[in-house]
Amino acid sequence: MSIFARMEVDYHFFNFEGARLGYHKSGTGRSALLAFHGFGQDHTSFYAINEALAERYTIYSFDLFFHGKSEWPFGDHPLTKNQWNRIITRFLSDQDINRFSLMGYSLGGKFVLATLETLSPRVDSVFFLAPDGIQLNFWYRLATGTRPMRALLKSMIDRPGLFTGTARWATKIGLVDKGIARFANTQMDSTEKRQQVYLSWVVFRWLAFNMKHIARLINASPIDTRFFIGRFDKMITEKTIAPLHLKLKNSKLKILESGHTAVISQTAKEFRNIASEKT
Repeated sequence: MSIFARMEVDYHFFNFEGARLGYHKSGTGRSALLAFHGFGQDHTSFYAINEALAERYTIYSFDLFFHGKSEWPFGDHPLTKNQWNRIITRFLSDQDINRFSLMGYSLGGKFVLATLETLSPRVDSVFFLAPDGIQLNFWYRLATGTRPMRALLKSMIDRPGLFTGTARWATKIGLVDKGIARFANTQMDSTEKRQQVYLSWVVFRWLAFNMKHIARLINASPIDTRFFIGRFDKMITEKTIAPLHLKLKNSKLKILESGHTAVISQTAKEFRNIASEKT
């Protein structure tokens, strides 16, 4: 069987309350690991990490809603934390998973935090890879905080000049780093991508968290927590993760020689090195 055929065999769907989550199952380890990718990606972004962790974990790499083959049938109605709790709790029950670990890259960090908020007593370890959701981004809050601003964001789907003009102005007056602006432009350079940005931002806007509360939950278990960030990442920095990282009793930080987009591949190398040292 070819690797591509094998990938299809190991891809599954979980349907619950109208929503559909696609996920890829890999690995032979006794411990379960739930993995959530970043914006514009799908479950395939974790293949290198999955390979490095295959002997330690059985890995469930999800496609987030509006990514891959997952489906959110409720338009731009926001996903609530209570809904997510029902979805992931039923998934764990159906898979007969009691204890598990979590991994989230960028946008996927929000889903790690949402899962921790209700299921932390069942979590063994957490791997945060340049995670979003710890510190609320000013532009995200501005764009999704009110109905008029959400309408403006939606209008950018068919009016890309409005976004590029705003980004150019914000960069010129120093409100946005040039590197971040370039990255944002790559995420908004087609109608499909702009639609994905709008839906991801608006539907996931209620996934917001109090870091003092999250830290208490992690420390109470306690949960082994590891952060991986890129030294040259302009979006997720030590300052960005500090509101959570510095409150944890058992937290480790690894600074990788990478920017934001290479954090996954560099983390995979770290995991392979650790595995080789143990053998």
